[in-house]
Amino acid sequence: AWLEDGTVVAVKVRYPGIEDIVESDLVTLRKIVDLLDWLFPTHGLTTVYKEIEQMVVEELDFHVEAESLERIASNFADRTEIQFPVLHKEFCTGRVLTTGFVEGDKVTAAAALPREERRALAEKIVHAYCRQIFEDGVYHADPHPGNIRLRPDGEIVLLDFGATAELDEGMREGIVQLLQAVLSKNTERIQQALRSE
Repeated sequence: AWLEDGTVVAVKVRYPGIEDIVESDLVTLRKIVDLLDWLFPTHGLTTVYKEIEQMVVEELDFHVEAESLERIASNFADRTEIQFPVLHKEFCTGRVLTTGFVEGDKVTAAAALPREERRALAEKIVHAYCRQIFEDGVYHADPHPGNIRLRPDGEIVLLDFGATAELDEGMREGIVQLLQAVLSKNTERIQQALRSE
């Protein structure tokens, strides 16, 4: 779409009636989780269901997505390796999200680039995700190829902030400990990291 001043924008609109479909799907999923929990008593299925429910409900509220975009983009205000679409808040509601339109290809288009350029792009993306996860504690949680764009000028842009996640400091430290233990092939440290809170 275009704003009155000619700015090209992307407009994301929530489908009419999607709330009823999602509610029905969640009820069905909850019944499956309850049945599995009854047949195979384990710990964690209910927690996983609650996390899925929360994520799905948040994805339906474009106010949440707008806030997530702003939050993660502000964490990169001093960095240039990753770019973000411009949010046009005055044209956003809980059902409509309006951002600047991003020209570019899916990140998979990088396969056609020379090896050194591919490596440089991969390093930028990995560093950006490490920063989100290990430093900022909030990250873009839907990094499929359609949500990572390569602009014609070579810049990398993250799109679609409907799925984001937060990690507290203890969880971030636990992930670092787990990775270190795995890399050193230290089974005891792996177990300790998995048990830590």
